[in-house]
Amino acid sequence: MNMEGKLNQICVHWAKTGVDEFGIPTYDDPVEIICRWEDKTEQFLGLKGENELSRAKVYSLTDMAVEDMLWLGTIEAIPEGEDIRTFASNIRSYKKIPDLQADEYLRVALL
Repeated sequence: MNMEGKLNQICVHWAKTGVDEFGIPTYDDPVEIICRWEDKTEQFLGLKGENELSRAKVYSLTDMAVEDMLWLGTIEAIPEGEDIRTFASNIRSYKKIPDLQADEYLRVALL
């Protein structure tokens, strides 16, 4: 099954690399990925076991992780000089789902 044909949007992904000496998260360089971005509210179980609400659901073929950042747009359109935490969204839940043959995986991030 070709999932790539269903992903017709571009978003920017920043992988979290750690925290600095002040406890502020640090991120890798931005990378454009293909995705399907849905602005929708969805209830999910958070890391602390509590029910939470997401504000967007993002489908992709790229591996991501909780606490990485995503932004709908291109690298070229990133607001210059701004901290990414002011305009991008934090991944709060993430799952990797195989197709029926387990040849391809769809990644789903909740923001």
